[in-house]
Amino acid sequence: MRTHGLFLLAAAAACGGSAVVDGVIGGGGTTTTTTTGTGTGPAMLCSAACDSIASCLSDPSGCEQRCNDVTPACVTMHEEFLACHLDTTAGGNACSISLECSNLLGQWLTCESPMGLGVGSCFADSDGNCGCSLDVSVGPNDAITMDTLCSKAGNGAVCECLVNGVEVGECNQTSGGSTCDPLEGCCAPLLFIPF
Repeated sequence: MRTHGLFLLAAAAACGGSAVVDGVIGGGGTTTTTTTGTGTGPAMLCSAACDSIASCLSDPSGCEQRCNDVTPACVTMHEEFLACHLDTTAGGNACSISLECSNLLGQWLTCESPMGLGVGSCFADSDGNCGCSLDVSVGPNDAITMDTLCSKAGNGAVCECLVNGVEVGECNQTSGGSTCDPLEGCCAPLLFIPF
């Protein structure tokens, strides 16, 4: 079963305040692993997307397998998110996400797990550091925690992206999006392409 999250942040301005997050990760139902030999199908998109973020992942092994594990009814939305990510980061910082892709990510995650809850909170300090922690249901008896921890660095921030307290990657937030927001910050592709 795929373990990725549904996060529709109702309130998480920049880094401050609290966020209420609806979310489910792999909440029941059937998943499928799609493979294609050539072209731009799901397997090729996952391969390219995983390659694009590999330098930011702590351990890129298994990224493609996890990326390809998609609920059949959601494959098209998943492909749209991956294609958007690849199109908008071509020649640039692949360990970031555009607002357009963030919206497609939200649509895909809504399709994957339309029921369930995850509640999270965000913080910011006076030094420009911020973070978000999201507890997300993985199944009837399981939950995971996804965290973003960002430290101010020049005009941007350096962010650690964690799943259950283990760093899965690190990225530089240079512009756009809410730095610590799991859908808009630079951790989004690192949390959601391979998970």
